[in-house]
Amino acid sequence: MGLLSQNSITLFCSVQCSGDLILKTYDPAQALRDREIRIISGFHTPIEQDRLKILLRGTQPMIHCPVRSLHKIRRPSEQKQAIGENRLLLISPFSTSYPRVTAELAGKKE
Repeated sequence: MGLLSQNSITLFCSVQCSGDLILKTYDPAQALRDREIRIISGFHTPIEQDRLKILLRGTQPMIHCPVRSLHKIRRPSEQKQAIGENRLLLISPFSTSYPRVTAELAGKKE
């Protein structure tokens, strides 16, 4: 069964979070990883990117949906490894004409 046809928990976070709230997300991210719960997110904000690093240390499947084209997207070695292990799926509905994340693009339907 493919990753898109299975239930997932969505992870998202505002770019403007207080430090105490950021700290409170660390343990839940580890718990999701340890319980092998499938996550779907754009992983755009700094806190989401940090939590992605935590999640990539696990074995659970994840879906990464950046609000931009996948053309020329940079992937750290941890992401490349997870993709090679078929536990990270990168998907985007945006063509190469949308290379950067913007607030306007986040609300756009293509």
